[in-house]
Amino acid sequence: MLKTKSTEGVFSLINLYRQYLKCRRNKRDHNLRWLAREVICANSQQNMLLKGNVELFKQLPAHKSLLNAPSGKGLPIGNLSSQFFANVYLNQLDQFVKHHLKCRYYVRYCDDFILLDNSKEQLEQFRRQIEQFLAKRLLLKLNPRYHAVLPISNGINYLGYIIHREYRLVRKRVINNLYAKLSELLARLCKHDAKGTIYIYYDYSQLTTLRSVLASYLGHFQHANSYRLIESIWQRFSQLSYFFELKWQANAKVNLIPRYVFKRTIVGGITSQYGYYVSCFRGDILFFQVGYYYEFYYELPLAIIELLKLRRLECSSRKAYYGFPCHKEAEYLAKILGLGYSVVIIRETESYLGRIKQRLPVVKIFKQGLNHE
Repeated sequence: MLKTKSTEGVFSLINLYRQYLKCRRNKRDHNLRWLAREVICANSQQNMLLKGNVELFKQLPAHKSLLNAPSGKGLPIGNLSSQFFANVYLNQLDQFVKHHLKCRYYVRYCDDFILLDNSKEQLEQFRRQIEQFLAKRLLLKLNPRYHAVLPISNGINYLGYIIHREYRLVRKRVINNLYAKLSELLARLCKHDAKGTIYIYYDYSQLTTLRSVLASYLGHFQHANSYRLIESIWQRFSQLSYFFELKWQANAKVNLIPRYVFKRTIVGGITSQYGYYVSCFRGDILFFQVGYYYEFYYELPLAIIELLKLRRLECSSRKAYYGFPCHKEAEYLAKILGLGYSVVIIRETESYLGRIKQRLPVVKIFKQGLNHE
């Protein structure tokens, strides 16, 4: 097996003039030729707008940045059209390998390609001929760090997988990338203080990002033999269970069920809204905001009633059992946590569900060492 890359940073080294000539050939549509010229020959270094995290931009390898590309070369990596034009540009390589070298087993994805043959000597000869072809016809060269002739028994390290004859594994680098992203996101969502109090934050923007990351990686993993891998990730990052549920199907596929997505419409009034969240957080004490108060619409444990010295509300128009002012949140929270209970704080939003305000959980709090999943 010969595995290699066509060049270091193929997008930054594609010759724009040659690329345009390839797209222009046999194109009688003048509008299409004009568009191809505008896209391919545009100077990406002019009028550049730098967006996003500047620190991440600094981590980009120099050979992959168009700012360092030679004059007249380079396609923007982010453009979908660039992926298409890169394939058009390397089509000559495909034709050379299949029709001139007569290699029977050849696979290419963008600048990553593999040749298979029973003879190591034949593969070495293929490599030399491809190097000459790339240098002469496409003004490219093989990446010296990534081409090697290897036995297929080692597995084929390709497109994020280690491919064996009978099974596929996920590449270690892909797994480590996921570990880094999960560590960063969960550090924002799950925190603890010096007293051993754990805070699980329902930051819905961060949770949406976390869901996207997990869905992307799980989609990648499911093309490999990854049951143990996925289960080990859930054990390593046990905080994920606060926000998601894994459901395995009979075909060994996994569904990611979010636990932080709450109903937008609830039949009934504020009591029904409270009851819905009680069903979502069974065993937890809810601090349910109503205006400037936290109210309870179900009976509380006697120990909490006595500790907080709560009195039953006899004349509540909303039929609340108990309540206390929001400014006493920290004081009452510390007392309830001291009894070993976990607390979920549910606050009002500016939106309405019919005639009642929408309320959403913002944080779940409990003492370390207690199981509150």
